[in-house]
Amino acid sequence: MLHKLLLLFVISLTVCNGVIAQKLRNDLQKRQQRLFKEIDALNKQLEQTKDNEKDAMQSFTAIEKKIKAREELANNISSEISQLDGSISLNEKEINRLSGELDTLKINYAKSMVFGYKHRGSNHYLNFLFSATNFNDAIKRMAYLKSYRQYRTTQAETIIKTQNLLKQTKTTLTNNLNEKSAALTAHTTQLTALQQDKEKKDQVVKQLKDQEKELLAEINKREKEKRKLKNAIELAIRKEIEEENKREKLRLARLKAEEDEKKRLARAKEINEAKAARIKAANKPNTVKTKPVANDDVAAKGVAGTVKNSKENGSTFSSVADGSLASLNFKNNKGNLPWPISGGVVSGEFGLQQVTKNIKVVNDGIFIKTQVGSTVKAVADGQVLTIINLGDYKAVMIKHGDHYTTYNMIDDVTVSKKETVKAGTILGKVSPNLKGEGEFEFMVTNENGKYFNPRSWLRAK
Repeated sequence: MLHKLLLLFVISLTVCNGVIAQKLRNDLQKRQQRLFKEIDALNKQLEQTKDNEKDAMQSFTAIEKKIKAREELANNISSEISQLDGSISLNEKEINRLSGELDTLKINYAKSMVFGYKHRGSNHYLNFLFSATNFNDAIKRMAYLKSYRQYRTTQAETIIKTQNLLKQTKTTLTNNLNEKSAALTAHTTQLTALQQDKEKKDQVVKQLKDQEKELLAEINKREKEKRKLKNAIELAIRKEIEEENKREKLRLARLKAEEDEKKRLARAKEINEAKAARIKAANKPNTVKTKPVANDDVAAKGVAGTVKNSKENGSTFSSVADGSLASLNFKNNKGNLPWPISGGVVSGEFGLQQVTKNIKVVNDGIFIKTQVGSTVKAVADGQVLTIINLGDYKAVMIKHGDHYTTYNMIDDVTVSKKETVKAGTILGKVSPNLKGEGEFEFMVTNENGKYFNPRSWLRAK
């Protein structure tokens, strides 16, 4: 019974370890598939720009992204190889342990069979039973004989199960070795391709050095547009904060006026009640009573006037509250927001991009290369703060509480200022860039004008 329980425990442990190891390998393979897709997309992008010398900057960005993806892929395969090494080591130890246990089980089973053969006559069992000193002793001896027969049966079953488990473990080991061999081949292939990508990068950098003057002129032109956009964004945020402060002051002033009016009404009521009490005490039936409600009428008119004026002022403070609620949706979905466009390839990452010694670019958002006319959608609920006209194209800025998203380089804008939008609302279409290609910029800022990497807000592709 003990051997059976131990075997069941070993089988359960082996299966559990196998499931965990397989899950980890599946996760690694999923990441590999994602990286292969990204590299394929970058290869297509490079294929489109290889014959166009003016697209050297695009080629540089694509090849650098490809190198990073290739390095991540190589590291991913290395992790898979390390995991396979661990599985192989565990399976080899398990095979050795099972082989030793199987030998022990076979030896013990052989001994029990020899013992059974020597005592195969029924007289031995009868003599064993009849030599009992009393009835209880005879019952115990019968139980012993029964358990002994069951033990031999269990031994045979345990040997068969151990053999099957040993065979299964050997099959798993063989599969692990084959997977490791394939992974090593793939790793070598990726390292070779990585070296080729680095050589390609060196060629593109040399090409960029030859085009430095043209590129610097293009970068300077884009920098002017960027400064114009940044100034417009900062101005829009500053105006929104000022308007919010005005609305807040108006709200507080209105609340104070209402509170003062309540106090005045309460005071007028006290005076009227006091007058009524004095008249009643004087008990002068011929005296014409004044209408104590006059002050109340005046006060009521004052309140009505206040409410009317409040409505005429048209306070939109409640819409600010709505924006705050929307910002919870934006913040709570950080890292899981949908992308503003479907498809395309990130052609410019956030932050500093050092191209050559003399050429560097600082991006306030991410640039996505896609088809001209691709649909641009809002990534979260919010309110359109402003629409910035940049000449050749426009930028739509949406408020999400204390954060803002900006969708730059679009045209055919379909929303208007102060309009409430939902995640997925169509904002416009991607406009051609300076080279006539489809390119789109997406930015995330807060109320202090700080720019964030949009990738940290968008879900991983």
